[in-house]
Amino acid sequence: MKQKHGAMEMSVGTIVTIVLLMSVLVLGIFLVQRIFGTARGAIDMTEQQLYDEINKLYSSDEGQRVVIYPQTRSLTIKKGQSDAFGWGLYNDHPDEESFSSKVSVTEIGTACTMTKIQAENLISLGKSQDDIRVASASSLTHSKKIIFNIPDTAKICQMTYTLEVADRRGDIYDSVDLFVTIK
Repeated sequence: MKQKHGAMEMSVGTIVTIVLLMSVLVLGIFLVQRIFGTARGAIDMTEQQLYDEINKLYSSDEGQRVVIYPQTRSLTIKKGQSDAFGWGLYNDHPDEESFSSKVSVTEIGTACTMTKIQAENLISLGKSQDDIRVASASSLTHSKKIIFNIPDTAKICQMTYTLEVADRRGDIYDSVDLFVTIK
């Protein structure tokens, strides 16, 4: 009889251990999602938060003319939602310079049924901007945003956009690829 009592205690202890380990696993997964969820786009950031993030990128990527937040240059946006890239510009010209920017679609995934015009229409703000003045040897004082608004009717798709920044003469100052996935 004593052997059966010991076996029963072992079973209860094992069950309690499994329940505790599963609780820790679920809590860990939740925390990881929260941590990586904060590294998404710039849509919900205040101007100051975005400016701070862009400045961090300048300090980690010395020599970069244009920096993008999130640093992965990639967004995954669910249907019916919006998200944004934040970007900053550093002027390495000897004088104050006036820049312009333009975002265009450069590639649409083969599984997409979307046209380039439809893909460009997903950009609700920041498609093109003129007269962005930046003092010599300094960065923008206000970061810029490129906001994507994905309709509920959009198909699952992957697209590559290019942000081109030109100086006042029209010469390309820098260009950066941006990756958008619609889920």
